Amino acid sequence: MTGKIRTEIRLMGHHLDFSAIDSQIGVAPTKTWKEGERSGPDRPSRQYDCWLFSTGRIETVDIADALKVILNALSDKRAAIRELVISQNMDVSFDVELIFPADSPPALYFHRDFLDFLDCIKARVDVDIYCETLDHPALLERSELTR
Repeated sequence: MTGKIRTEIRLMGHHLDFSAIDSQIGVAPTKTWKEGERSGPDRPSRQYDCWLFSTGRIETVDIADALKVILNALSDKRAAIRELVISQNMDVSFDVELIFPADSPPALYFHRDFLDFLDCIKARVDVDIYCETLDHPALLERSELTR
């Protein structure tokens, strides 16, 4: 079995103007939410506004495959993203989720062009790593974008 990788970029803040973000970046978000909204009836209220763009889960063993999707969509928008981050006082998080079989641990590395992109938009990186075992196959059943 191959691994699954999801990458996403989250622009977070308070009182974000989603239409300004959409028009300046020129890419439709995968999901947005406003502070105070709930992602489900038993979930706590969101603590911030968020504009999120995600690759969804990609079957691959190479993180570069998933990173290319984000870079191809947003790399030439880095100046616009940086301007938005400053003007709307946003935090930026680049999230990586790795799910892999117990017998095939992943390698985690970032190419220079990706690191340069992160530096330009002042993003932090958050990596979650999950090991799928026969006892815990449900990890792959978790719903997308539940944060």
